[in-house]
Order: sequence, then C-alpha cells, then structure tokens
Amino acid sequence: MRRKVFRYQQIDSTNSEASRLINEGKITGNTFVVSDSQANGKGRGSHAWNSERGMNLLMSWVIQPAFLSVGAQFQLSKTVSLAITNLLETFDLSSSIKWPNDILCSGRKVAGILIENRIAGEQLQHSIVGIGLNINQRDFPDFQTPATSMCLETNTEFSLSVVESSLMDLLEAGYRELEQRFTKSIDSRYLQRLYMLNKTCEFSDGKSVFKGTIRGVDEKGQLLVETPKQKGVFGYGFHEISMVI
Repeated sequence: MRRKVFRYQQIDSTNSEASRLINEGKITGNTFVVSDSQANGKGRGSHAWNSERGMNLLMSWVIQPAFLSVGAQFQLSKTVSLAITNLLETFDLSSSIKWPNDILCSGRKVAGILIENRIAGEQLQHSIVGIGLNINQRDFPDFQTPATSMCLETNTEFSLSVVESSLMDLLEAGYRELEQRFTKSIDSRYLQRLYMLNKTCEFSDGKSVFKGTIRGVDEKGQLLVETPKQKGVFGYGFHEISMVI
C-alpha cells in the first residue's frame, strides 16, 4: 500500500482535516493526517480528546474499504484495535480492548479510536479512523475512565516517530488481512483481547446501573451481555449501554 502523510503543528482535529482533504480531492486512500496538537480533538459522541502538544500521537487514517458492507463495518474497528494492542505488545505493554473503542493498560485508557464512515449504497466509500495514543504525557485531567500513557506504564520516554511508523505499518498489515477476508482470525484475536470477557461487571443504560456478563461482540458490533434478570444473551449498541469502571 502506497502511503501518503499530511503533517501539521496544530489543527482543529485530524478527523476534521481528513474530511476536508477528502472533499478537496487530495486523498484517495491509505493517507495519514498527523498533528502535534489539536484545538478541538474529537472523542466519541460529545466527548473531547485531551492531549499535551508534542507528547502523544494524534492521527487519522483514511482508507477506502469498498469491500466492506455497511453491516460489517465493525470489522474495521476490530482491525484497528488489534493493531494498537499489537503495537503496545512490541513495547512490552499488556493491553486490552474495552468495547467499543478504547484501549486499556492496567485498567486505564491509553488510546481511543473514533471511526467516521462515508457510505455509498451498501458499501463504505471512505473511512476516517481517528486515533489518539498517549505516549509521553504524564499528567491528565480526571476522566470517567482514568487515563494513562506508555511513559507512565513503563517509566520510559518514547520516540514519537518510531511509535508512529510502527503503528502505520501494523495498521496497513491489518488492513491487508481484512481485505483478504481473514475475519475468523481477526474475530478470534479480538475476543482474546476483549476487556472483561466472560466476567461480570456493571453497566449503565442511562436509566439504571445493572450487572451483566460480557459474552462477546456480534457482527454488527453490538456488545453481547448476559444479565441475571434476562434469559439468554442480548446485544447492545454503542449508545444503548456503557460500562461502569
């Protein structure tokens, strides 16, 4: 895959800039947008992404996964999550994937993923994969899910360029696997890294907090949860349920 990279010192958000570049016809596929700082970094929903200038990896990856149907789009999230956990493993960091889009080290958030898809019919026309990876930052505000960084976990400072290059390589390798339909392998490895799999934890549906046991993730990306009050396993979408940590 030929790689193109746009670099900035500061922009509003890498996802927003990637979207503008697509609109301007400057991006076809396999393009990375990287910035030292974001004035308005995006998280899922209304959440923002906090990062000190020049301390972390702030990146968006633009691809054209036309081979993926709309119904199978969560396969891309699985592929990206695995690339990040594989990256951390190369630096001797154990990590897990907290559904739907967080990467944890020691139960703390080290990375977040925000995927924005442009759809044509039943296929994905463009996917903008926003990634925030905490690398050398040591101080964080108080978040609902506590944050950490590669530096805090290892007491070692890292070269941002080395981490960036390694992650790009792993993302591209994962994409090739996805393109070649190695979905069973992707699914298996994703479940091995899924945070709290087959364990009981607390969830919120916006109205109440209840206990449930995570049994997996279905093809649509819904979290499969078994609860004491319900018979069987039920799937919950991104905006229907959240894990209480």
